[in-house]
Amino acid sequence: FLNLYYKNMKKIFIILICGFYVIYLNSQTKLWVGGNGVWNDANNWDPVGIPLSSDSVSITIANTITIPSTFNAVSKALYLKNGADLVIETSATLFINGALEDGLQLIGNGTTLSNSGIIKIGNNSTIYRNGILLLNGSQITNNSSGIIEIDNITFNIGLAMSSFFLQPSSSFNNNGTLKIGKYQTINQCALFIQNSQFTNNSSGIIEIDNI
Repeated sequence: FLNLYYKNMKKIFIILICGFYVIYLNSQTKLWVGGNGVWNDANNWDPVGIPLSSDSVSITIANTITIPSTFNAVSKALYLKNGADLVIETSATLFINGALEDGLQLIGNGTTLSNSGIIKIGNNSTIYRNGILLLNGSQITNNSSGIIEIDNITFNIGLAMSSFFLQPSSSFNNNGTLKIGKYQTINQCALFIQNSQFTNNSSGIIEIDNI
């Protein structure tokens, strides 16, 4: 019995490895090279082309990147650091699905995100670590028209995990709506605030469901 179980486990392990290999083959990392500019300009990215839902996106320079009104931006994961500033305008949407680690990650002083549109994380497929992770002085401002929805965060062995994780010196300022677990059961910490600033102003709404 044990020997048969071990053989079956080897098959499962091989299938899992192959599955992740296929995922990586079908995705790439898009790097921002456009200075101050708009997300939906293909020439602002390396390799050239507006990010697809299978692409991880990395913005590592101190530029202001705007997702303009009515545009639907997509990515598998989005990483901002080194003073990058992302602005999501009213009626614009950012979808993040299928990240093998953090869905949306901000690192460092001066790294900011200002949301007046809609951010949907994990609405179509699983995020395998934190939905949003703020580190080392980074900041998100959710404006009065802004909506942030985080769902479908699953367990990743050995890693700290939360739908929304604020690590030391980071901050979140909410004037809009934050929804966690609207459609899926929360099987981890919904909101983890560690030596950081979380401000929900008078117009701010926070909904945490399916705990």
